[in-house]
Amino acid sequence: KTLGSAIKNKEFSHAYIIEGDKGTGKHTIARLASSAIMCQGEGDLPCEKCDFCRKILNDNCADVRFYDVFKVDEVRKIKETLYESSTECPYKIYIFNDAHKMNIKAQNALLISLEEPPKNVVFFLLCQDASYLLETIRSRAQLLRTKPLENQVIFDYVRDNMLSSLSDEKLNEII
Repeated sequence: KTLGSAIKNKEFSHAYIIEGDKGTGKHTIARLASSAIMCQGEGDLPCEKCDFCRKILNDNCADVRFYDVFKVDEVRKIKETLYESSTECPYKIYIFNDAHKMNIKAQNALLISLEEPPKNVVFFLLCQDASYLLETIRSRAQLLRTKPLENQVIFDYVRDNMLSSLSDEKLNEII
């Protein structure tokens, strides 16, 4: 809700840390938030119909980049691209998978970009445990936490939207 409201009101931060266990939707949230930030549709964001939404949700947008970065040299290469113009979208979005695995030198190199980011850049740092990130990074990004869905929520969703032909017993076994 926090992220959605910020994007809808165009008051989103330049940096977010999305923390949670593996499989809790961090990557999905980053992709949907990126799509919502770029969305040119009306009503609910992302509309999933405009060109930007379709490209981002299909991992086909040059301005939304996913990185597995753990070393300082990798971060420095990324920093060189921050001030380049975006290719097609109003923003450039950098999504760092497993940000908690970045070494201290890499985190310090990224910190400079988080302190004074270009106006059209948004960072998403995905991690299992934000305490592995430097305090100075944590203080410059909004923290969002994910948690696993309860089995009953999954059961109800799948029953209502996908596999209503299965028995409750079989559906519970799958979940």
